[in-house]
Amino acid sequence: MKKILTSLLFSAAVILLAGCSPEGRGNAAGGGKANVGVTFDGGGLWFTKAIGNTHNVDRLLLMPFSKIDLSGGDVIENFEIEMESIRQVEVESFPITTTISLSKGTQYLLVGLGYNHESYDIDESAGKEMGLVFGGIPSNIINLLLGLSNTPAIFSVPQIFRCFCYTFDAQTIFTASDGLQLGGVLMRMMGGLSVEIDNIPDDVTSISLRADMLTRTIYVSNGAAAFYDQTPQIDTNLLGTQAPVEGSVSFDTMVYSTHADFPTTLYLDVVKGAADPVRFEVKVNDESGVSLNNALTFRSNSIVSISGDYNDIDKGFTIEVGGIDLDSGDWDGLD
Repeated sequence: MKKILTSLLFSAAVILLAGCSPEGRGNAAGGGKANVGVTFDGGGLWFTKAIGNTHNVDRLLLMPFSKIDLSGGDVIENFEIEMESIRQVEVESFPITTTISLSKGTQYLLVGLGYNHESYDIDESAGKEMGLVFGGIPSNIINLLLGLSNTPAIFSVPQIFRCFCYTFDAQTIFTASDGLQLGGVLMRMMGGLSVEIDNIPDDVTSISLRADMLTRTIYVSNGAAAFYDQTPQIDTNLLGTQAPVEGSVSFDTMVYSTHADFPTTLYLDVVKGAADPVRFEVKVNDESGVSLNNALTFRSNSIVSISGDYNDIDKGFTIEVGGIDLDSGDWDGLD
């Protein structure tokens, strides 16, 4: 049921966030439009902490949320999407400075999303990896969902980054005016999983990595799981298949944050020659906040690394959540 609902939600993304321009509410001051400048810093130390030490962001989506009730306070529930002002920007390199046209005198929150052009296009969502859709009414930031448009044969999620833009004095709620300059540092919304197995016997011809439960849709506001497997889907959730090279396999993949009540257990399907696969549960040591009884919890901008010797496949492997080295660009974990 969860998968069906997710599919239905994201089929609506083309209608909601693909070039439509519903009538706006106008602005509080009635003063026309203001061109607001926004500079996105690549983040330097933050931005390149990814599997493979690279990012593939070449497109930004600027999503303004205007205040609904001026007397209703500055809670994010009181800000609704201003559809006609959404802007998609092509990126050649970071940092990048661009502008967005907003209603003068109106208070806003501005959300920036960074992604690859193969993953999403506001003007043409067909065939793209991910979709954006609102999961409820009113259409505020809390109800904005992001997830897979289609479930790939080998499960992985695209790189996606998000920020709340801010003023020079670090305020995320601002009043649109000519000459206003905002900033934004894009932060990763997915996590990573790395599994490496060494000393694999020569008679092993392939190993497949699978997962029982995975998250398919997250909330843009905080990266928390929105739609996820609630029963094991081991045969469907394939994370990769590899033939050993010099006795080793290494799997690296991107994942969304897991729901606390539905953590992920991994499995290895081992094939020897023409024989049927033999399935092993991936056993790991308990690590506070990450693993318990072999079930894993994934978080945004954090990597879970598992490694071990094939001879210990029945006994268990080692799990690590690395410390942070801010002087390197390697993905070494971020709690």
